Amino acid sequence: MTQTDGRPAMQAGPLEPEDLQLAARLWRSRTTRAGLQREFGLSRTALGARLERLFGSGLVRESQHAEQSGGRPARLLEVNRDYGVVAAVDIGERHSQIVLCSLDPDVVARREVSLQLDAGPEAILDFIAATVEDLLEERGAGQPELICVGLALPAPVDFAAGRVTGYSVLQGWDGFDIRARLGARLGVPILVENDVNAMAVAEKTRMWPDTQSLFYVKVGTGIGSAIFTNGALYHGAQGAAGDIGHIQLDGHGEPLCRCGNRGCVEALTAGWAIVRDLGDQGATDTETIVRLATAGNPHVLESLREGGRLIGEAVAYATSLLNPEVIVIGGSLAAAGGLMLSGVRQVVYDRVLPLATRRLHLVPARVGSDAAVLGAAQLAVTSWLEQEPLRPAASAIA
Repeated sequence: MTQTDGRPAMQAGPLEPEDLQLAARLWRSRTTRAGLQREFGLSRTALGARLERLFGSGLVRESQHAEQSGGRPARLLEVNRDYGVVAAVDIGERHSQIVLCSLDPDVVARREVSLQLDAGPEAILDFIAATVEDLLEERGAGQPELICVGLALPAPVDFAAGRVTGYSVLQGWDGFDIRARLGARLGVPILVENDVNAMAVAEKTRMWPDTQSLFYVKVGTGIGSAIFTNGALYHGAQGAAGDIGHIQLDGHGEPLCRCGNRGCVEALTAGWAIVRDLGDQGATDTETIVRLATAGNPHVLESLREGGRLIGEAVAYATSLLNPEVIVIGGSLAAAGGLMLSGVRQVVYDRVLPLATRRLHLVPARVGSDAAVLGAAQLAVTSWLEQEPLRPAASAIA
């Protein structure tokens, strides 16, 4: 076997935690040997020993790109995107997808499924494991191995514990040990995250990588948000940060919410609430709502416009509190002709002080329907590189 630059592949020795620190740095962006020496304060000999192990494992390789510095071009080092694959799962209320990704991450295999969320965690997690195994088998022998899994769930998640906590549409999941169940079946580290946080990670990393403060709002069957501050995702004390859908607004009636409270933003204008109010217009889910809006149904159009203004009230409060640089509006209903976005924008700029909106970017999401799986994959790879032990995978060497 050979490296991508034609050099013989070295024997893969066991990788140490400090080796993974270098790999995690290279996963974020390419750099040179000299750059790693400066950043980590390593001698040439110490760096060489770590890189020898990383090259030997196949996890790190020399890029085809070089850094031009006036003298001899220095080859850039990078993580080998084909070292292994990560499975990512987006469990949705209506549709779910289970994918395999390269380490970039980019989707390399996909299965779209419909899950019965009331089936309970054991049945759903066993189905996910079986589907991941099927996708791996379909890729054939000699392909990179599975190294980790990322799950994006429509529920509050205690990120440190990897468990659903409190009320959610996932019946029977509160406190269930997701990592143990799925990890026992697949034999790799498991990362569990809220779906909106996962979507926000993909959006920020791909579209706003230099932004330090970002607020992401998802408007679909349910409503939620994610917060980035100082460049990092903020979970709160128990993983409940960003639960904007259950802010209660006065003066708009008090419809009963799925959480048991009355007058929540979700109960006023989430996809399920629009279906409740406009079922006689043919609204059965978010897809039919979008189709009806595209066809010009006046009742649906007015509902989306009003919904944008209602969400705008909650976003205005968050803007005054957080003062973000960027607000992103995503989710299936946000794509319905921009009606939601225009309503949010109108209220935010009307109600928030100019100091907080002077340089504010209030924009639609751009990553698309793969946002949750891409974000879950990215979070899983990050956790794997920074925290989990690594086994050599010589078969993955290019």
